[in-house]
Amino acid sequence: MDWNVISTARRGSHLKTEVFCIALFAASAICGLAEPRVNLISHRAITGDVYESVYSVATGNGSFDRTQLHRVVREKRGEPIESEKPIMLLHGDAWGFHPAFMPDASPAFSLPVYLAQRGADVWGVDLAWTLVPPFTTDLSFMRNWGLQHDVDDMETALETAGKIRKSQDPMTLLGWSRGGYILYALLNQEAQHPCARRRVKAAIPFDTALKYTDSTTLAFACNSAGDSNSALLAGQFAADFRPTSVLGALAEDDPNGSFPFFGRPLTNLQAALELGAALFVLFGPSFTPEYHFVAGTFPNQDVNQIPTGLQYTDVSRWLKFLRAASPYMPNLLLKETYQLSCQPGPSGPFDDHLQDIRVPILYVGAAGGFGDAGLHTLSLLGSKNIETNIARLQAPGQTGLDFGHADLLNAMNAPAMVWSGIDRWLTMQAHDNFCARD
Repeated sequence: MDWNVISTARRGSHLKTEVFCIALFAASAICGLAEPRVNLISHRAITGDVYESVYSVATGNGSFDRTQLHRVVREKRGEPIESEKPIMLLHGDAWGFHPAFMPDASPAFSLPVYLAQRGADVWGVDLAWTLVPPFTTDLSFMRNWGLQHDVDDMETALETAGKIRKSQDPMTLLGWSRGGYILYALLNQEAQHPCARRRVKAAIPFDTALKYTDSTTLAFACNSAGDSNSALLAGQFAADFRPTSVLGALAEDDPNGSFPFFGRPLTNLQAALELGAALFVLFGPSFTPEYHFVAGTFPNQDVNQIPTGLQYTDVSRWLKFLRAASPYMPNLLLKETYQLSCQPGPSGPFDDHLQDIRVPILYVGAAGGFGDAGLHTLSLLGSKNIETNIARLQAPGQTGLDFGHADLLNAMNAPAMVWSGIDRWLTMQAHDNFCARD
């Protein structure tokens, strides 16, 4: 998740066009006068009767004031099926909807398609900063793109999805990695509104956390917030993640080439494997002592050795994941989210109503990712209906070899270990009247 440390070392046949405009507010009958403006930009078959539609959503008048919405759902006679299991997926650092949840090279094997095949109406979002082109030189427009900016864009995404679905029913929201910070901040904000105005009926913090009790993690968060603040004071409004995608490209295109930047002789492929499986060896403890993205294989199971492969995720899938990283991420967002984790209790406007959050919660974790560290945040919520599922395959003391942060979405055994539990939980929540309990 914390990649800035690396950066620094038709729909149906009834539609006659793929671009159309939806007026979301009754006050404007002329398409384009109301905000947001919504354009359908693509529609494609994924597998069987599952299709994906992609919408561009203009959220303001600036060149980069836009997000993208993805809808993955079964269709019948050119129309989306009716579903009682609507869910929105929110990505974390660097990777938007496709690379995070539904890789372009193998979209049929993905969480969105898995859920759609089982009757869910799956939505996803690309936050605005993931859509900024890689050679943009003036990033000053990101100056004020902090946590509230993304919370506002998520509110727009949920409202827009409801308009397209022609349903005012709230949705389940899944937030992966730093997307979990946005999820919690949105829930914190909605807890201050009457139930009828809320867009989220249930939440899935997906290997993420907001608050910690471990002193090492607290120090990491405080130091990271300080680093982001220093960058802002120096006029650097975005963290540069392009080295991540460059490493993925090198590992794919020239796997045996020399990679000199990690302090010991490595090939490009070995460097990509080390970045995924031994991030904590390269840069030390972060969110957890042995936080990593994908579980690796090492000589004699020694994580200090050069990894030889991956346990659960196909190596080519991991390399394509790296290569697909977005180039920029707002430093203000990084600063504000790290500041939230710098204190174990409430610290500001994004976490001052956690005790008022009462929606059903399913926490999904990876033992080698956030894992048990995500549980403290749950204890601060007012929710009574909380389930947890932490993917754990190794013995105690072997966390560095266990299921990783990105294994949850990419591992060959993820459907059985993780995705099936999400589908079961969505089915259980389908008819829950959360307002009646509020």
